[in-house]
Amino acid sequence: MSVNSDPARRANLGAQLFRAARAFDARVVRELHEAGYPDIRAAHAAVFARIRPEGSRVVEIAARAGMTKQSMGELVDDLVAKGYLERVADPSDGRARLVVLTERGRRHREAALAIMAGIERDYEARLGAERFAVLRAALDELAAIEDRGD
Repeated sequence: MSVNSDPARRANLGAQLFRAARAFDARVVRELHEAGYPDIRAAHAAVFARIRPEGSRVVEIAARAGMTKQSMGELVDDLVAKGYLERVADPSDGRARLVVLTERGRRHREAALAIMAGIERDYEARLGAERFAVLRAALDELAAIEDRGD
């Protein structure tokens, strides 16, 4: 009996999903480093994936990421220092600040999207189009179930 067929020795689904997500993220970061973004960390994805094209307040990005304002603020501060983001006045409220992508941040985002699409194409080639489509559909369904609280 193989380890994968023995329920007592097989990793639980959560651990398997976590391992696959970590491997995906590590590959994205590795390829971003190779593409000229050596100062990017996986944690930065929480910002890039949730900032609106017109800019967002830190509290909004944090809420969309399920993080505290303080934790998100640290990531934003790091990306501002590295030249990927800048803070500007919010035109709808002069007291508030928006975080917006700089030109470097926009180039990074485009590179990251292209890298992720390439990884997905690689996964599809390895699994086959049908198995990959089933995987995507199953993950979408599981996420929807959890979002509804079923």
